[in-house]
Amino acid sequence: MQVATQVEINSQTPIGANRNIPDDPTPEKAWVFYSGNINYDVKCTGIVEHSIRNGKLGAAKPLNEAQILEAVNQLDASSACSTSMIPEQVLLNTPTRLAWYSKRRVGVMWIRNGGTHHLMVEWPPLLWRVDFQRQPVLYVRALLHNTRPSEKTRTFKAPLMNISDNGAVCQGTATLPRQIDIAAIPAIEATIYESVFTHVNGRDTFAGIGNDNSRHIAKWRSLAQSTGRVRRGDLTLCETVGEFIGGRA
Repeated sequence: MQVATQVEINSQTPIGANRNIPDDPTPEKAWVFYSGNINYDVKCTGIVEHSIRNGKLGAAKPLNEAQILEAVNQLDASSACSTSMIPEQVLLNTPTRLAWYSKRRVGVMWIRNGGTHHLMVEWPPLLWRVDFQRQPVLYVRALLHNTRPSEKTRTFKAPLMNISDNGAVCQGTATLPRQIDIAAIPAIEATIYESVFTHVNGRDTFAGIGNDNSRHIAKWRSLAQSTGRVRRGDLTLCETVGEFIGGRA
């Protein structure tokens, strides 16, 4: 294998967007990738490392797989990227989708019905999903328990107004944050917990009530007066958690 040993190196060549790289970096090593056919069916790729002195490549040193992995791990360990623990509530976090669950909570529910009213209620556990490949869309389902759900856990229609049959939230003026990430979860939840509900969007937000605004509000008013919580019999069964958070965007 012939190796070039007198290649000029331009130290001003852009080498990445890492803000911690100095303005005038000094190249020290270079990897060169070689490939060729062993036979007609098998292609071989090799990597060699060159030291750099006075802007020129030195002699090549072949690298084995272990050496390559060690070098990559060292680069990763010295990366300027910050790391953080993923909260227990987060179920899915991809470049285009974020899903998590929230536990029961006691708080105010705002409703506009011939005026704006508020009820002190116990909100059920909720399952949240935001798709943000394009315009962010929030989907919400209800859960039965406070524990972290599995893929096979069954979901239910959220017993809330302004949510369609497929779980999509009619945001109205309660807009989602521009930046969708784990840090934005409280702001996303606020578009539900702190919004003013106006109308039933889907059927059977509570089992058997159809899409009747009055019956929906009456059910929540009854729960508020009795300090009761939403029960299994109140809810309309839907898909599994895995199907919901893995569904089409």
